[in-house]
Amino acid sequence: MARRPEFSANALTREQLKELKRSLSLLSPHTVRGKYEETLLKCRLRGESPPPPRLMQELVTLWRVLWRFAPIAEAAQRGWSFEETEQKLLEVREKARERAKCGDEGYARGCCECRCGCRGGAPVGQG
Repeated sequence: MARRPEFSANALTREQLKELKRSLSLLSPHTVRGKYEETLLKCRLRGESPPPPRLMQELVTLWRVLWRFAPIAEAAQRGWSFEETEQKLLEVREKARERAKCGDEGYARGCCECRCGCRGGAPVGQG
């Protein structure tokens, strides 16, 4: 007879949650979305037992990080220019602002190229 898997009921600490959020924010939206979908499947109800708290915390953190990417994706969908999208990234992403303050102006541009899909001033499909 199959045994029910045992899950640790340990919840993440505030420091662990902060580190998880930081590490996820460095990934591309595509990667974060994949992790979100994977975690969502793990959080399905199985019988009478709810998902472990740690998994739910990871799911909520992934959801929050995905929402941080939304303004950038929206910029590309609206047909904003590459420069407008880059400016939006600097407004909404703490990491981009930090890197710009340190003189790394190419960071935001690189993120725009790989995250929202625009290349050299035109949204995907228009240039």
